[in-house]
Amino acid sequence: FCGLAKWDSAIRAYHFAKDRGFWSAGLSNNMALALTRSGQREEAIEWLERALAADRSLGAAYYQRARVLAALANDSRRPMPVQAVADIERAAELYPENGYVCLAVASIFGSAQMHGSPSEYGDRSVSFLLKSLRLGISPEEIRSSGIPLQIIERAKALSDYQLAIEQGATAERRPPPGLVDSLAGVSFE
Repeated sequence: FCGLAKWDSAIRAYHFAKDRGFWSAGLSNNMALALTRSGQREEAIEWLERALAADRSLGAAYYQRARVLAALANDSRRPMPVQAVADIERAAELYPENGYVCLAVASIFGSAQMHGSPSEYGDRSVSFLLKSLRLGISPEEIRSSGIPLQIIERAKALSDYQLAIEQGATAERRPPPGLVDSLAGVSFE
């Protein structure tokens, strides 16, 4: 159902599976994705915490939780949560060659820096913005990503900016982390 963007049906199916004892970190991650897409972000965080408690190497869950926490902070005009920063850093460690993860790092660090976090957050944001371009993210995607305009302008002023775009034109783009095998680790009797 998630693959078809039928979020309510997916949520019901995941509850059905969980109620019958079929639970895994992947199922929790996928439930969180469905909840997020259906606008239930606070509940999604609970499912992501379950997923990460069961599997600390589940990069998709770190990526999702960072993005949900960042969106909630941005929507309420609050400073970036420390957990969002830690999660997106972990996702970047687990997915070093994913342009979408790099784009999220740039966005979260840029927003954090604009809300009073140390200036090195801005430097990291610029660095990951350039990396996301090298990994195939387009300038149009950068502009619509939520990265503060000041960060984008700083990146554009660098000599590496145009080169990063040229390198990205031939890069193999990877999809953003999302759905994972929800049956991994489930035992059937």
